[in-house]
Parts: sequence; structure tokens; C-alpha cells
Amino acid sequence: MVRRYSFKKVSRSVLFSVIAVWISLSSANATNLIAFAGAFDQEKDHLKILKKIYDEVKEFGKYSDEGFISREFFIGFDDDDTNKDIHVVVLIQKIEDMEKMRIQVTYLERSKDNPNIKYAKNVKNILCSVVRNKIKIQSSDYDEKEVEKLVPGILRAIQDKKRLLKSI
Repeated sequence: MVRRYSFKKVSRSVLFSVIAVWISLSSANATNLIAFAGAFDQEKDHLKILKKIYDEVKEFGKYSDEGFISREFFIGFDDDDTNKDIHVVVLIQKIEDMEKMRIQVTYLERSKDNPNIKYAKNVKNILCSVVRNKIKIQSSDYDEKEVEKLVPGILRAIQDKKRLLKSI
């Protein structure tokens, strides 16, 4: 038996599905944001992704008056950084024969009085060492599964910022 669907019924169900997804995403908390960011990545090896993060941030270079590289990014669903609730700082510093990379992730919470004001709700860190082009996690406030979900979103935020800066 062949089923026939009318365009009107199919488009209505697609519309309802899109609305349901939008509602669920608009009320997403930081954990859901991390899971959503991680869902876009095909590669599961978080060390390779951390190495890509290191390479991408290293490409930015350091400011002339600093002995380290420091860059800030935001993770979220909106193109406007002011609407994103996860702030990421990546620091890279050369120490003797190795480089250390610290990724500091700050989860922001909007003020009830003024949604334009955000407060730091929670801060977590990942500390990595890079020796001879090999990256290793030295310490992390996340467990391995959380890192696997988080780092693709960070890489995506870095690449989005690079594209934006190149278009200026």
C-alpha cells in the first residue's frame, strides 16, 4: 500500500517540529548548550580537537606587549556574542621546552533585573601541555565525556570568530 501525504500536512508537521526544537533550545541551560555544540562534531577524539584548538588560537599570535597568547570566545546559538551564555578564554604560554594551554570556561547567568547583565555562575578549567606537537591533558575540572562534548563547541566558536575577523 502506498501512502500519499499532502504537502499541507507534511509542512504543518515540519513546522511544529521546528517550533518544538526552537522552544527547547531557547530554554536550554549551559549543559544543553555543551551537548548541542558537541552534536555537530563527527570526530570523537577530543585530544585531536584540543590540538586543533591550540593550532587555531596559536595562529592568532600574541599581542606585542605580552609574552603569551590570550583570546576570548563565546559559545552559544546566536550570531551575536552578547546573547551567548558560555565565555571561553584560551591562554597559551611557552615554559622552557613545552607550551601550556589553559582553557577557562565561564558559565554565565543573566540578571533577573536586567537581562543584559550576566554574572559568572560557574568556572571550569582544562590545562594541557604541548610537547613536540603532542597534546596531553594535565588536569581538568571536567570528566572525559564532558570534554568530548565541550571541545567541538569551543573549536567551532574559534573558527566562527576567525571567519568573522577575515570578513572585516
